[in-house]
Amino acid sequence: MGYKERRRMADCRTRAVEEYGGSPERSPLAFAATEGPQHVLRYVNPAFCRLFGREREALLHRPFAEALPESRQDGSLALLDRVYRTGEAECAVDLERPRTERGAAYWSYAVWPVQDGPYGQGLVIQVTDTTEAVLARRRYQQAAAEIREINERLVIASLRQQELAAQAQAAQRRAAFLAQAGRLLATSLEYEVILQNVARLAVPEIADWCAVDALEEDGSVRRRAVAHADPAKERLVWRLERRYPPDTSRSHQPIVQTLRTGQPQLLPEVTDALLVATALDTDQLQTLRALGLRSAMFAPLVSRGRRLGVIVFGLAESGRRYGPDDLALAEELARDVALAVDNARLYRTQKQIAHMLQQSLLLARLPEIPGLEVAARYLPAAEGAEVGGDFYDLFQTGKGTWEVVIGDVSGKGVAAAAVTALARYTLRAVSMYERQPSRVLARLNEALLRQQANPGYCAVAYASLNFSSSPRVTVACAGHPLPLLLRRDGSVSTIGQPGTLLGAFPELVLAEESVDLGAGDTVVLYTDGVSEARMGADLFGEERLASLVASCAGLDAGQIAVRIESAVVEFQDGHLRDDIALVVIRVSGALPPKRPRQGTPSRL
Repeated sequence: MGYKERRRMADCRTRAVEEYGGSPERSPLAFAATEGPQHVLRYVNPAFCRLFGREREALLHRPFAEALPESRQDGSLALLDRVYRTGEAECAVDLERPRTERGAAYWSYAVWPVQDGPYGQGLVIQVTDTTEAVLARRRYQQAAAEIREINERLVIASLRQQELAAQAQAAQRRAAFLAQAGRLLATSLEYEVILQNVARLAVPEIADWCAVDALEEDGSVRRRAVAHADPAKERLVWRLERRYPPDTSRSHQPIVQTLRTGQPQLLPEVTDALLVATALDTDQLQTLRALGLRSAMFAPLVSRGRRLGVIVFGLAESGRRYGPDDLALAEELARDVALAVDNARLYRTQKQIAHMLQQSLLLARLPEIPGLEVAARYLPAAEGAEVGGDFYDLFQTGKGTWEVVIGDVSGKGVAAAAVTALARYTLRAVSMYERQPSRVLARLNEALLRQQANPGYCAVAYASLNFSSSPRVTVACAGHPLPLLLRRDGSVSTIGQPGTLLGAFPELVLAEESVDLGAGDTVVLYTDGVSEARMGADLFGEERLASLVASCAGLDAGQIAVRIESAVVEFQDGHLRDDIALVVIRVSGALPPKRPRQGTPSRL
């Protein structure tokens, strides 16, 4: 499976988790769940039923091939068999369906196995109607063929050379414009940036001024972007929007008509009578006349059957007039823009969900512990739609006993989130009856090895703080950087010994080390995003980190955490290569005398 296929599967899996795990009944995406090698349909959502034109009762509890016999012809049944047999998720793009009275249809499948789902071993299926995309691609290929034909005619038909050359030049300009638009649309996934870029691209190539009106979730229409060659008139357009926002109840307005019908509109000549009929009052009429509008086009933004807004193109100072060819270009541009906007909205939603999921895997608020200062910092490597793999936790297990955990799971996204949640809550549960850090980590290793659906590795540093008598910290590390101990006098040392990575081997080698703490002593736990931060070939490294921590003597826990974080971010010029997580615990009160330090290696 290549990069594009893996990316598509990741996008489908993310969307499936959101929809199938959330509210599939209201989802516009088609989902189904099957059981067993015969792929017996155990669940289908309404979108699935609509896509296949079947009632739910006609699909459920029947083998896929029996409920949907056409699957034997289009290859989807073979896809399901292969995924069930290999246990590897797959995508099948643009499978051709049997022809109907409406013509050819093309669907894409995303299928991944479920080993232990609500219906036992089976598959989760997402089906997307890609007919429009296939037909659009063919239209583009046909347009390219027409351009080649025009160029051939220029050579053959010398009598029509000038006319055909002009046609080819115009077509090339349109193709170049659309290609430039495509590159511009690909530069950002931010909704507002996309719309503003499109408006500025259209001026002056195809318009003297351009505006983009978006259909909001509440049904209102809001102007999101304006571009004009004259800044004064650009402000005039914004003034119109603020004082006279589009009113969906005024059906005679061209913008509202385009939104309701989903069809483009061409106004070759904008007459004063049309302005009078459109204006709500004298002030608006004067403003419209000041714009000098002579010709206009309204192109709907429609993606996946949903109307997202309207692009308004206007001609004024140039004296040009729009025609059918201009409208066709506006429609094609609007289709590309609508798809980019829809993807941006989807990305924004995924980004919000990823942020909420990430926050749910971290402590909402650090607990207050008498005699201790506690600080934690977490920075994801990128603000995107994936969940990072670093986590930390701090919780009480008894009177005077607290557990501090910091870890890093393999991978990113939903799979990493699942392993993170398993690790965090397993550690919390096991620590209630296992008092040795090494035993707690051993139980987590067993839980990770039992998890077959989403296997993952986990590096953990586990510190147990005991204040029942003389304050003491006991540390066990499993494949994780060793915590640092900053003494009051500024000396720095590590606590613990390297141990086996969790989730990789059934047998572990772990060692515990206990250290007495005094007033002003600080324990720093961190992930490898700190010590392995890179700038080119230069590694931040453990020695640099130890020197940095030594310079923090006398600072409180919050100041130490901020200084470490700032140093690592500055070292990478603000471009993080990996997530950063760290927990700082500093003894702030007067404490009893220390007990002798001891280490207790153990083989598990």
